[in-house]
Amino acid sequence: MRFLSTNLGARERLLRLLGAALLAVAAWWLRADGWLPMLAAGGAVVLAGTALAGFCPACALFGLRQPRGRR
Repeated sequence: MRFLSTNLGARERLLRLLGAALLAVAAWWLRADGWLPMLAAGGAVVLAGTALAGFCPACALFGLRQPRGRR
C-alpha cells in the first residue's frame, strides 16, 4: 500500500532533477561563507527530494496535479 500518491509527472520530475543539479553546481561554485551557497544547497536538496519521491507538498497544498494522461 502506498502512503503518498504522486503528484508530479515524469517531465516535471526530470526538470526538478536538472534544477537540483544546477543549484548544486552553483552552491559549489559560490563556496564562500554566507547564506547564498547554503540557500542554493538547500534548494538543491529540496528539489532532488521532491523529484525522487514524486511528491511535492506545496503542489498538494494548493491542489495542483498533473493531468491524468500526462503522467
